[in-house]
Amino acid sequence: MKTVETINFGNYPFFVGVRAPMDFTEIPSNLPFNIFIDEVSGLPTLELTEQIRNALSLAYNQGSMLSTPLGMGRLGASRMEEFITAFLAYMGDLNGKRILEIGCGEGHMLARLRDMGADVVGLEIGPQGKEGGKKYGIEVIDVPLEQAPFLEPFDAIISYGCLEHIIGITSFIDECRNILKNEGVMFHSVPNTDNTINRLRFDDLCHQHVNYFTPETAERFFLSRGYERTACEPTLAGNEMYMKSKRGSNTTQVLSPISNEEISIEIEKWRSFSELLSERKSKFSSMLTQLVNAGGVGLYGGGHVISQMSGLGQSVSYYDSDPLKFGKSWLAGLSTIRAASSLPDDSIKHLVICADHHMEAITKYLQEEANVPESIQLHGMSELIASDLHDKFPEA
Repeated sequence: MKTVETINFGNYPFFVGVRAPMDFTEIPSNLPFNIFIDEVSGLPTLELTEQIRNALSLAYNQGSMLSTPLGMGRLGASRMEEFITAFLAYMGDLNGKRILEIGCGEGHMLARLRDMGADVVGLEIGPQGKEGGKKYGIEVIDVPLEQAPFLEPFDAIISYGCLEHIIGITSFIDECRNILKNEGVMFHSVPNTDNTINRLRFDDLCHQHVNYFTPETAERFFLSRGYERTACEPTLAGNEMYMKSKRGSNTTQVLSPISNEEISIEIEKWRSFSELLSERKSKFSSMLTQLVNAGGVGLYGGGHVISQMSGLGQSVSYYDSDPLKFGKSWLAGLSTIRAASSLPDDSIKHLVICADHHMEAITKYLQEEANVPESIQLHGMSELIASDLHDKFPEA
């Protein structure tokens, strides 16, 4: 694989999903985080050193949950419904259609699609795939895609939160094309890195995310691998996007190389992003220190990366609404995640909403269901990071 200039983000917290405090044994706290622009795919790609590969292998073998699984809890259920609605709008009638879901987890979405008339198959390396297959009576294959014994091609290949994890994404996408029918559909949800860059979201960069997609780079990538009619559409919250493409009718894969100019533009974009994050980390650390000294500070729905990088990870409290996360920690050494409903009884003066792409819905939940008192000031993380932080809280 050819590589070009590497953009250095320094040491970054090695986030492998929430887990019980005692389950961080052997998991490194920090690892280098460097991005290069792959000359074949044109995608910003994590530089995978042997140390990172070994750490990822350990984390995956132990099991990790970066976010609420699709179809589970309020958030997982709403994400699944939005995905299915968007997929149906693109795919049309599913009756008799053969569909493969990559990274199907426990099979919640496949079960829904089967009930709509689809002939479904799942691919999931983790043990939850087999468990879900038995629960729903769905065929789930637990080997890598290139080893899967598929006898018939598919009308559609779908995934949610999967392609950003794939090592060797170019060969993976090529293999998908090989097992699609003519005019077969690719429909995938991935993090929208334009949102990450524009909102300066520290938490969106993690070692488990190997590939970083924007609408522009995703469309260019799929077209370069012989797909047709490629388009991207942001989700309702905007932090993720749907990548939609079709195999086309050509039996021969027609490749379109990424140009040097396109590579250079992407390098400059990520270099500027790295420099801006470094500057904002310093300013945010100063602001967070002021708030901690003035009283209790809580972070809702994340914030673990920037708080840890600021050296204040153990000085703040962490909250969420997902029961699957309660009593677990974002990173080794951080306090456990508490239910938002405990906020009225805690000594918190400022609560920072880290998943502020859901700011309106989260604020409504906190005020109407968690009964967070008006004395606790709510702030959006992106707003704080992008603002003139030294003057943001003069009272602190």
